[in-house]
Amino acid sequence: MNIREIKLALTVRLMNLNTGNYLLTIQELMQNFAEQVGSFIGSKVLNNGILDNEHSIQTLALQYENCTLNIDLVQHNATNSQYVNRFELF
Repeated sequence: MNIREIKLALTVRLMNLNTGNYLLTIQELMQNFAEQVGSFIGSKVLNNGILDNEHSIQTLALQYENCTLNIDLVQHNATNSQYVNRFELF
C-alpha cells in the first residue's frame, strides 16, 4: 500500500473541495484505492468534543480491510459547515 500516494490524493481533493460533504468525498476517494486499502468495513465515532461556543469537533475512524483512516471534522454549529482538521492513515 502506497500511503504517501493516498495521503497526497486526499490532501489535494480536500483542498479543492469548496463545500460539500467531506466524509462522503473521502469515502469516494478511498474507493479509488480499493486494491490497496481493501473493502470498506465500517465507520465509528471515536470522540465528540466542543472547541468553543461556535465549533465542535468529531473524530471518526473509517475502517478498511488493510488500514484505518482517522479524521477530525470541525463543524461550525450555526452554519453546519464542516472542515477537515486532520487525518491519519495507518
